Amino acid sequence: MYPFQNPVDVAVIDEVQMLADPERGPARTAVIMEVPARQVILPDAPDAAPMLQRIAALCGDPLEEVRLERMEPLPAAPEPVPLSEIGRGDAVITFSRREVFSLRAELQRRGRSVAVVYGALGPPVRRAQVRRFREGEAEVLVATDAIGVGLNVGPLRRVVFSALTKYDGKADRPLTVQEIKQTGGRAGRFEGEHAEGIVALLAGGGDPREIVLAA
Repeated sequence: MYPFQNPVDVAVIDEVQMLADPERGPARTAVIMEVPARQVILPDAPDAAPMLQRIAALCGDPLEEVRLERMEPLPAAPEPVPLSEIGRGDAVITFSRREVFSLRAELQRRGRSVAVVYGALGPPVRRAQVRRFREGEAEVLVATDAIGVGLNVGPLRRVVFSALTKYDGKADRPLTVQEIKQTGGRAGRFEGEHAEGIVALLAGGGDPREIVLAA
């Protein structure tokens, strides 16, 4: 989607970890290598550094690495969270639209107001759902890992994964450490409400020690 005919001084290309994605990686690689900018800024986790070093070498461009630290801690809950304890400010992460609606129905049955976000939801509806949660109209957000990319969902008390595996279009596989950090990192907000966010696992979703190791 980038207008390659328009040279710029600075281009910022986010979500560079997509380089490793079998489907989205080629497009990310193309825009990084072809963007007509004097300076290209690539915010990402350290995991992507080897790929970016390789691209820079192929292009004959200098690469400067600047390491930043998260401004608030992101602890992992050592114990699983029962569904009955999901409350205001929590986001429950699942990995299919069917599971999103199943969890929403169960939480509503327990008296919680719920907003939902998933990848196939149209942008206007998605923004409206996020607004409901951010403004307190909905107590709980049930979402896929779509909230980890390009959405400002507001202060999250906890990000609670329903499971530590996902279907990737071919098979069920474990979440990568980077995927856990990408989505779990939405918890907390620097110097704001829920400043120290928590990453957790829903009861029955697996071994919470895997969250601790990833965080």
